[in-house]
Amino acid sequence: MIVTGSLVGTLLVPVMTAPAAAATVDPPDPEPGVVVAGEDHTKVAAANTDMLPEVEAPAADLPERGSATVPVEPSGVTRRNGAGADPDESSAWRPTQVGGISIAFSPAGGASIEEVAVRVREGKASGNPVIELSLPAGSTPQAAKNHDTTNVGNVTTATIDVQVDYSAFAGAFGGDYAGRLTLVNDNGTPVDTVNDAEKQTLTAQGVELSATSPTTLAVAATTAGDTGDFGATPLAKAASWSTDLRSGSFAWNYPIGVPDVPGSFTPTLGLSYNSGGIDGRTSSTNNQASLVGDGFDLWPGYIERKYKSCSIDDVKNDEGRAIGDQCWDYDNAHISFNGAAGELVPDGENSWRLAKDDGTKVDLLTNSARANGDNNNEYWRVTTPEGVKYSEPARVLCRYFAGSGSRVRAS
Repeated sequence: MIVTGSLVGTLLVPVMTAPAAAATVDPPDPEPGVVVAGEDHTKVAAANTDMLPEVEAPAADLPERGSATVPVEPSGVTRRNGAGADPDESSAWRPTQVGGISIAFSPAGGASIEEVAVRVREGKASGNPVIELSLPAGSTPQAAKNHDTTNVGNVTTATIDVQVDYSAFAGAFGGDYAGRLTLVNDNGTPVDTVNDAEKQTLTAQGVELSATSPTTLAVAATTAGDTGDFGATPLAKAASWSTDLRSGSFAWNYPIGVPDVPGSFTPTLGLSYNSGGIDGRTSSTNNQASLVGDGFDLWPGYIERKYKSCSIDDVKNDEGRAIGDQCWDYDNAHISFNGAAGELVPDGENSWRLAKDDGTKVDLLTNSARANGDNNNEYWRVTTPEGVKYSEPARVLCRYFAGSGSRVRAS
């Protein structure tokens, strides 16, 4: 018999001998009981929803197609050297409804214009609104701030500030959709945008317009915002595999991430599979799978105590026959861990070292707080010469089978 303690968690299933069948005894006939009147409690009363607060569902109506000519009017936007937008409390944007979405423009310096042609449509993939801005044919500039109106020719380019009100569709999707909204151009590059979550507006400064082709701005949600990252989990291939052309065995390995620790002491952990590991198994061999399945291996190392056959000490059962059980021999321990294997040599009370000592220290400890199913809650701790400590986990799941004394222990 071998009692094994895993250093980082091992499943041990002791061989269980079926108990001898007990003599069959028919139970006595039950005495008639007294009928007690009761009530039917199987029906659950409907919940009283009158006390629940009324919560208004967020707006979730995506804009429809539409087009209009929107005026360009001063908004009182506080500019910061042309970098970014900072709408102050006195801003007076004058929005215009276009296809169910409110849009407002303000001059941004340079050649100013009086109006912008706007076309709103839905995105082909996302359904988010796409706004196309263009200069109307024959656009003429507004008077400059110094009232210099000498340049009254047609405008071919202009720069404006844009504000989009998304309150009508702020609740169209989950995952803090409104907080992640921004403006992007036609190739998907984000435009420098200020998202005012309270007013539910997007403001972009310095948007350039051209008379030759429309400027496209799409209202889109980024993958990350102030409340977290809602992007898809990357599915990068981390596993490796190989085949043996002679034996036909298939091998597969998958590294498992572990929490970072200070310094360079992060352990390496991985799951491996080899189809050849289950070849040749018959009813007369040990066909027990590892704790992660047939052909799979997760080798955390182990420390085991070995016993001797009870027949050596001439131990017999009540009928005077030899038994095949294992009996105590002496206090011993054997280790297989981190490239080292062999018998452990006592080095003081509850302290051990490798027979081929390389500085590794092994301690047998007890802690009643661990409650790991052992009679005195003992566990092992291995300390390498570099100072890295490995120990059995604190939590152990024990499941007892009623009427047998046998148990399955997983640590």
